[in-house]
Amino acid sequence: MATVWAVVGALLGALLLEGIQGAIVGGALGWLLATVSELKRELAQLRASTQTAPERPVEFPAQPAQGEAAQPQPELLPQVSASAPEGEPTPVAPPKAPSALGTLLQRALSRVVHFFTTGNIVLRVGLVVLFFGVAFLLKYAAEQALLPIELRLAAVALGGAAMVGGGFRLRRREHLYGVLLQGGGIGVLYLTVFTALRLYDLLPATLAFGLLVVLVAASCALAVLQDARGLAAFGTAGGFLAPVLTSTGEGSHVALFSYYALLNAGILGIAFFRSWRELNLIGFVFTFVIGAAWGYSSYRPEHFASTEPFLVLFFLFFLAIPVLFAQRQPPRLKGYVDGTLVFGVPLVAFGLQAAMLDNQPLLLAYSAVAMAAVYVGLTYALWRREALRALAEAFLALAVVFLTLAVPLALDGHWTAVTWALEGAGLIWLGCRQNRWLARLSGVLLQFGAGVSFALALLLSSGWGDWPVLNGRYLGCAVLSLAALLSGWLLQRRTLHRLEAAYAPLLLIWGVLWWLGGGLAEIDRQLPAPWTGTAAMLYFTSSAVAWGVAAKRWRWPALALPAAGLWLLFLLGALVLLSDNAGGHYFVDYGWLGWAAFFAAQVFLLRLKAWPQGWHAPSHAATLWLLVLVLSVELGWLARELGDGLFPRAWTLAAWGAVPALALLLVSSSRVEKLPLLSQAPSTYRRLGLAPIAGVGLLWFLAACTQAGDPAPLPYVPLLNPVDLAQALLLLAVWNWWRSHGRVMAPELGVWPDRGLALAAFVALNTVLARAVHHVLGVAYELPALIDAPAWQTALAMAWSLVALGLMWQARTRMSRSLWITGAVLLAAVVAKLFLVDLDGSGTVARIVSFLGVGLLMLLIGYMAPLPPRRQSEGA
Repeated sequence: MATVWAVVGALLGALLLEGIQGAIVGGALGWLLATVSELKRELAQLRASTQTAPERPVEFPAQPAQGEAAQPQPELLPQVSASAPEGEPTPVAPPKAPSALGTLLQRALSRVVHFFTTGNIVLRVGLVVLFFGVAFLLKYAAEQALLPIELRLAAVALGGAAMVGGGFRLRRREHLYGVLLQGGGIGVLYLTVFTALRLYDLLPATLAFGLLVVLVAASCALAVLQDARGLAAFGTAGGFLAPVLTSTGEGSHVALFSYYALLNAGILGIAFFRSWRELNLIGFVFTFVIGAAWGYSSYRPEHFASTEPFLVLFFLFFLAIPVLFAQRQPPRLKGYVDGTLVFGVPLVAFGLQAAMLDNQPLLLAYSAVAMAAVYVGLTYALWRREALRALAEAFLALAVVFLTLAVPLALDGHWTAVTWALEGAGLIWLGCRQNRWLARLSGVLLQFGAGVSFALALLLSSGWGDWPVLNGRYLGCAVLSLAALLSGWLLQRRTLHRLEAAYAPLLLIWGVLWWLGGGLAEIDRQLPAPWTGTAAMLYFTSSAVAWGVAAKRWRWPALALPAAGLWLLFLLGALVLLSDNAGGHYFVDYGWLGWAAFFAAQVFLLRLKAWPQGWHAPSHAATLWLLVLVLSVELGWLARELGDGLFPRAWTLAAWGAVPALALLLVSSSRVEKLPLLSQAPSTYRRLGLAPIAGVGLLWFLAACTQAGDPAPLPYVPLLNPVDLAQALLLLAVWNWWRSHGRVMAPELGVWPDRGLALAAFVALNTVLARAVHHVLGVAYELPALIDAPAWQTALAMAWSLVALGLMWQARTRMSRSLWITGAVLLAAVVAKLFLVDLDGSGTVARIVSFLGVGLLMLLIGYMAPLPPRRQSEGA
């Protein structure tokens, strides 16, 4: 409502007094009248509620006695339904709220009617008219020279003194009348003294300010003695308006601000004894509005030295007043914070300071730091006083705000981001300690804002320094990462609202990304290309160890997840390198150092057991996978390099198969259970660790069957060559693993894996025959050529017959008709192939040999392994 009256008064003042000064005066008077009216109404309501129910709590005012008029209640008190049960007040549902514009107009009309229909209306209007009349009289008399100026000013001063004296005598009989009369008289005296000083130079400056000090002290003393807010408000407002009404536009701003400093000193003095909020607001509004108006119209850079001390003084005045106001509150409102002054004063003061220091950001940064230091000092002084804790927290928030503003003003983009990140961590610490959700949210937003600012600085600026590690780029990334990780750790230690549950994981991801990104960028800038891969591996490994130790020490399991994912990063990198550079190896360019560091870190982290329980088994298994992969690639590369290019692909192929086979045999053995890692999780290694190795090994087996397996420089010997031996060793290792551990892991598969391994052995036998035909007889190692080769056909017939003999004999021993039938089917296939395949003339000998051999074997089978009798369980 005061805002509406201020706007109306400003319009009227601009129309009547023609100019910005009239608008300022009218607006100030309108705001003052509305404030005083509101104060009187609230005071009357408070007194009425106190008289009606002095012992009742504030929240539940007493009901008026029967037949007694209900006293008006304060707006903050809830209405209680008369029909509510005793002891359980039921709030009455509020009426439907009108629109914002309708509410504003309704309240404005209500205040106007209230002002002109209550209290001493004649006195109120008369004092306002009299004040303007005196001002206009003085101005008119000065312009017309009607009477000697000394006589005119003396008469006005006597009139003002008479008003003060008369009002003081009437204070007991007509308290309100007397108080208002005293306020008007003091305003006239202010006006007279200032006029004598500014317009006519009738009083020395020292004497004039002495008189003003006396008037300020007198008005303050009278207001305090009579508990008269109106007197203080009218007297203070009159004092502020005096120089505006008598201004010619040619006065000294030093005199004006010195005069206002005296008035504000009076307001500060009253604040020691009375908590009169409207008086504090009067001083704040008049001081900074009139000061800003002067600055807009008359300030020049050369005025800084004479203006800055007053701005600092006014800031300190209105910084101390809210503290005194909070201390002077009644017990039920103890510690109440005047938000208008607490937050308005620094906002206005810093805005004026910024206008005075235009294009000087460094000086403005110093100003922000100074204001932050003042608020930190106040926070420290008030923090231990429980009644003023809310005010101390507000001051602390302002200190953080001004530190945040100072950083971009004084530093460039990357240091601004770094400072914001640290400040965000501090806010999160404060929010966790004081259980302030807004501080925590501000800290989180500041962390991400710092990252965005730093990223922009990386793109747009240069000159970060050339020292390795000790340069702005890497140190900035490191600080951003550590601040985010520290913030995440602080948040995860507390039980937060469910909407805040994502803070800690987001900050963890944010911190890890900045740490890894900064490290990779620094490695790329500082090291030559051949060494960047190894350096990155060492950086990742050391970071994972640090995260694992910190997770264990700080009791933050989530921090160990990046460390737990180290194996995934190395596995992906190994597969990418394997596909991009099939002829290379992992130990090139000191890569062995990176892989050694990785496996050492994995052993340490696995024994540390820092990460969540669900990650232990995959980490153990992945360590074994990577060890087998790296050793396979390196052994294959070594086999090729030792022969100086003489060794064909067969040796590399054999190495890739031999390492998985040896891993299957060694890990499956019970003799290695005492090894450091195997002893921690033996079943994990033998099941989850070896199952993928067995599966990949079988895929290698099938791929190896397509290769001729040239053992050069050694001569080819069937079964005793690298590829045949590796395939046989792999099948043996897979069968051994499945028999001892695999079948327990997947019993639902039944006998199918056994049959699959038997089929793989049969394929291996055919492959050995094909390679023998290829290397001995020179037949191309291609399926069409082998099919057309009589030697291979004869070898297959004899081999298949021998296999059939073995199956049928084993079936006879086990009394298994199904196994015997399998051998019989294989033998039937051999016979069919002999009669159906048309061999040319060159194969006559091979055909005869095939018939004779197969026939003899069939006779042997018929004698040694006849069809077993049917079991009773098999039915008829």
